[in-house]
Amino acid sequence: MSGRSALLLGSGGAARAIAFALADAGVRRLIISNRNIEKARELAASVDSVQYIEVHAAANPDTDSVDLIVNATSLGLLPDDPLPLDQRQIHANHMVAEVVMSPEVTKLLLVAKDRGASIHLGRHMLDAQIVEIGNYLTAV
Repeated sequence: MSGRSALLLGSGGAARAIAFALADAGVRRLIISNRNIEKARELAASVDSVQYIEVHAAANPDTDSVDLIVNATSLGLLPDDPLPLDQRQIHANHMVAEVVMSPEVTKLLLVAKDRGASIHLGRHMLDAQIVEIGNYLTAV
């Protein structure tokens, strides 16, 4: 992720962990968007206080300048959930990642794939967490 830009949808617990992980991975720019813009601003300020990257909160983010879109909201858990952003904002050059693990392929991921974007399933997040937990538990 070094040198790339990302849009993070959501600002709850999972989004917080992802925001700091993206900063640690070297993203150059992070946009945080949430239904409650104040929560997005608070998370952006938290990341900005410890990481030296460009970080912003946005109610209606522009996706044209991002490489990665991460859905860290609960939208997608239920079949009737709306998409967390307008599908026209997803482009073929995007990687769209999801934290929702069930269904494995959410409506967001289906739309992203149809629009030519690469997708990253929510279960991959859990796989990475399991590795990190194992590393932590076996550290001397």
